[in-house]
Amino acid sequence: MEDGGDDAIGALEGLGAVERGVDIRRILALGGDALACALDGVEALGVDVHERDFGILEGRISEEVLDESAGEAEAAGSDESDFPRHGVLRCMWDKSIKSRRCWYHWRMAKGRNEMGGTSLKRIGAHVSTEGGVENAPLNAGAIGAKAFALFVKPQRQWLAPPLKDGVAEAFTANCRQVGIAAADILPHASYLVNLATPDEDARAKAIDSLAGEMARCAALGLSMLNVHPGSFLKTGTPKEGCERVADSINRACDKVPGVRVVVENTAGQGSYLGSTFEEIAWILEGVKDGAPVGVCLDTAHLYGAGFDIATDEGYAATMARFAELVGFDQLKAMHLNDTKVATGSHVDRHASIGEGVLGIATFARVMHDKRLDGMPLILETPDPDKWAQEISDLYAL
Repeated sequence: MEDGGDDAIGALEGLGAVERGVDIRRILALGGDALACALDGVEALGVDVHERDFGILEGRISEEVLDESAGEAEAAGSDESDFPRHGVLRCMWDKSIKSRRCWYHWRMAKGRNEMGGTSLKRIGAHVSTEGGVENAPLNAGAIGAKAFALFVKPQRQWLAPPLKDGVAEAFTANCRQVGIAAADILPHASYLVNLATPDEDARAKAIDSLAGEMARCAALGLSMLNVHPGSFLKTGTPKEGCERVADSINRACDKVPGVRVVVENTAGQGSYLGSTFEEIAWILEGVKDGAPVGVCLDTAHLYGAGFDIATDEGYAATMARFAELVGFDQLKAMHLNDTKVATGSHVDRHASIGEGVLGIATFARVMHDKRLDGMPLILETPDPDKWAQEISDLYAL
């Protein structure tokens, strides 16, 4: 066996992952080189690796529990509760140690249909940064999240000082600890920012604020920033307002290149832009080539804007229209919110999942839509005490 293989096996043994004759009952929460090294060790041992309904996203295995069937648990000679839920690297050797098999399961035990399963969904919530932004990953981990949103600065302030020494390093370390990758984190820009305003002084202030938040994202190793288009204040036409939004994004990207501005749809209250796919398309069309941009769809905003996603037919028609006018290649994230208001009301009133007029069936459609795999799906529902249960319930659909 080559030295590299010996080193890799050593890495596995150091993790308690090589125990001949004994099933591994622990999660290997690894990322990057450590994960590659562990998999090299499995290969060096001559173990066959089979992939079933899983994806290794962003080069890591995250810490969650997998519902094992009673048959699997019984065959392994262990109680069902000994096995983790979403990701377990489990190696087994027979008594002769000649037949060794290893497989990595990435799946959910429940809720598969013809549209696909739920295992690649990255669900989280917009969590608190109380005590510092470095605490956000820990707050996300505490509710079983695989993604999260946060404000990278106090959201009711226009500008904020640079991050203190050590904050970015602590943030990254905490993300690694809970197994959440940067690609699954969707920071939200301040609600003060209005990129559509016709007042040029006010728009310049909004652009500076947005660029400041983009710089903070970059310092934290994050690649996206979610923003509302803003209100055109009924000055000119909605298309002219969208052109101002696009120009604002261009100017912010000139100041801080490399951070993707993710434009969120709205319910269309008052003169707020982004309630139609045409308006979103106008914004994207105005962003210059090379400037990173994308879209976040909010389920409550869609319904409030008049897209009846509460029915199978309405959901299908909405997504087809989005594909036609915007394109799923532009969709980078979603906000999962039930709503208290009727479709077409142009009002934004979030409700907990399954407690509003959208109903749990709407979120089952989302969970089984393969086009929404591998992107942050963020709860902004009103009761943080319910987030952990909401996340669990969504994965069980």
